[in-house]
Amino acid sequence: MAAVGLRVTTFLTNFIVLLAFIYLYDWLQTNEKLEWTGKYRNALLILVTVAFLLFFHTSSVLSIMNQQNSIGYGWTFLNFQIATIYYALLSTRTRSMLISLIAIIAIWFVWMPAFRFWVPITISTLILFWAIQRYTHLIAHSRLRFYIVGFLLSTPFFIANYYGLKGIDVGWIWQIASMFIILATIWELNSRLTMHSEQESELVHDATIDDLTQIANFRSFDADLHAAYNRYVDHQELYALYTLDIDHFKRINDRYGHLAGNEVLKAVSQQLREITGNIEYEARTYRTGGEEFSILLFDVVESMDRATEISREISKKLSQLSFTFNGDTVHITISLGQDRATADDKNYLDIYNRADQYLYSSKNNGRDALTIRGVTLR
Repeated sequence: MAAVGLRVTTFLTNFIVLLAFIYLYDWLQTNEKLEWTGKYRNALLILVTVAFLLFFHTSSVLSIMNQQNSIGYGWTFLNFQIATIYYALLSTRTRSMLISLIAIIAIWFVWMPAFRFWVPITISTLILFWAIQRYTHLIAHSRLRFYIVGFLLSTPFFIANYYGLKGIDVGWIWQIASMFIILATIWELNSRLTMHSEQESELVHDATIDDLTQIANFRSFDADLHAAYNRYVDHQELYALYTLDIDHFKRINDRYGHLAGNEVLKAVSQQLREITGNIEYEARTYRTGGEEFSILLFDVVESMDRATEISREISKKLSQLSFTFNGDTVHITISLGQDRATADDKNYLDIYNRADQYLYSSKNNGRDALTIRGVTLR
């Protein structure tokens, strides 16, 4: 009776530790308020995973060393080690996490007493690691697949422990039942955390995405511009800003109505997304005003020629858009201002002020013009 009580107590204690691991892991993945968690997130996730694995492993070794325990309490810890690895693989689809876990498990298999089938068992475990991370989406969206893969992952560890640690009474009914309880808990907890994260994402989407055009709004632009400035100051990661305005947009609204104006805005947004999707740099498009749009290009290379090419491409593609309102065929033109970050910038709004000034230079020069770093082109 005392042995059963000790095993249950050990299970519950480790169960609480596993819950702490999952909540900490989720917090590190979803917390965007602290800049250091974003900058070092992947390294922190690896560190936390390794720390919890070491905790469970050390506890397991100490239990095995206690010769008074006739039942293999170390096996209870093994279930929690497997659960830690499984959750880390499903939650972090990065190569560095995969490599780190492969290295740890390779060391664990080498450390285990040798047995006949340790080479194929080790190889199959590493293949399972890759497959779990590769097909996370399929596993995480099916309870049955989640359980099956969880027990598949457990199998090579069970075999290695069984043959490596001879003479220990496993207690297979307890081992399998407790593993099922752990997997069921992870599934339910992860589902709730995922649902909560999706709800938060929807709220963020509503707050940062323009309802009409479905591109990022000014709030999102302000945050991204600030972040780009910080990366430039800290890591000299150059970025560029293109700000454009649809010429005589008010005439379209006045003559054909606001629904026609909305159609133009949505078409311009879609075209800008297509243009930025074909640019070699990471880019994001924003609606920053009524008929005003902005494009941020990140980690760019200094080139006046390339900035001019991109500006001309934007102007050309948008001028090719064709609309039919009340039997009339309507085309649009734009005025554009462009600049990139400079060492003289004192805050993140300096580049926006310059691009905005260049935009108005284009307007003041008859519209349908591009002003790139102060140079106006018709």
